[in-house]
Amino acid sequence: MFRNTLLRKNTAKINDFAMSFDGWFKMNPDNFGMDINFKSPENSFKSLLSLVPGIYTKDFGSVETKGDLQFAGFVKGTYSEKQMPAFNVNLKVKDAMFKYPDLPTAVNNINMDLLIDNKDGVVDHTLVDLKSLHLDFGSNPVDAKVRIENLKDYRMDGNLKAKLNLAELSKMFPMEGLEMKGTYSVDASGKGVYDSIRKIIPAVNASMSLANGYVKSSKLPVPLEGLTMNATIKNTSGRMAETIIAVNDFSMTLDGEKLTASMLVQNLDDYTWDIKANGGVDLEKMTKIFPLQG
Repeated sequence: MFRNTLLRKNTAKINDFAMSFDGWFKMNPDNFGMDINFKSPENSFKSLLSLVPGIYTKDFGSVETKGDLQFAGFVKGTYSEKQMPAFNVNLKVKDAMFKYPDLPTAVNNINMDLLIDNKDGVVDHTLVDLKSLHLDFGSNPVDAKVRIENLKDYRMDGNLKAKLNLAELSKMFPMEGLEMKGTYSVDASGKGVYDSIRKIIPAVNASMSLANGYVKSSKLPVPLEGLTMNATIKNTSGRMAETIIAVNDFSMTLDGEKLTASMLVQNLDDYTWDIKANGGVDLEKMTKIFPLQG
């Protein structure tokens, strides 16, 4: 006996996020057939926010939010041990924000446009297209987009750009016993194919910097101060052997003692290292910061 189930205005809920279903589901001897459309009956960004780990707590009701949400998709075809149905997910967030009542700053200007699409049920043919993502952590903007055209050799094209005030972020997302300061920025782009067997990676151009960094943990006796760094990752050809990773102008001060260093790594097929360091490190202090048992 095989059952064909019609789904009409069924709903399911995860935390505050609800989905409605419409279509049919059939149990066959060796597989499952289905043609199901789903969407979110609500257009509130707050419902989507409840899915983020750590946010949906007993205080979630007091979180201030606004913004529009569009969520819809489908699953259509046959599911078995050897086959997957075609599927599609569309998610859009527009002009959203959220703020905890006991924190000084909100996360503003959240905008996202995401498409996940598979037309034939072959997982390797899945398209993941994050067309745009923007948000402001207080006065700290983050922009990103990435397109991955399949899950076999990962043809991708993406970029990430952000400038973050670590002191402001630590107030927005406080971590007990940890204090951070400094300005961190990243500007990275990548385009091409990732295939570990053929030793091919996307062409990459990335730069990162940290200025006036400071890290203090309540579990450590002294802070790391004066943290600075400038780093680049470059590969114009996509060949792992032609990758260059450079870390310049690294410096830090530990309890009045300064250490500076630089590093150059080339050829990810056969690593070539060039590391220089200057300064002093008190090993007794280091064992207090990074204790080694016995």
